[in-house]
Amino acid sequence: MCIHMHVGEMDTRWRGAMQQQAADFRAKGFAVQFTVEEGEPHVVEALNGAGAVRLFKDMEEARPCRSF
Repeated sequence: MCIHMHVGEMDTRWRGAMQQQAADFRAKGFAVQFTVEEGEPHVVEALNGAGAVRLFKDMEEARPCRSF
């Protein structure tokens, strides 16, 4: 299973928790892409509107990782 995680650079409290979660997922064998979004707070606006293309790209990249 592939997991893509995005967190705002300025959201230091949440970023630490997400980094730990990513490490836990990796320890369980998951493929994890962890991205810190520069200059963003807790709500990552860079992934709205035209930036949403990146989320769809993440989903397409994760497609081969699915196991049924």
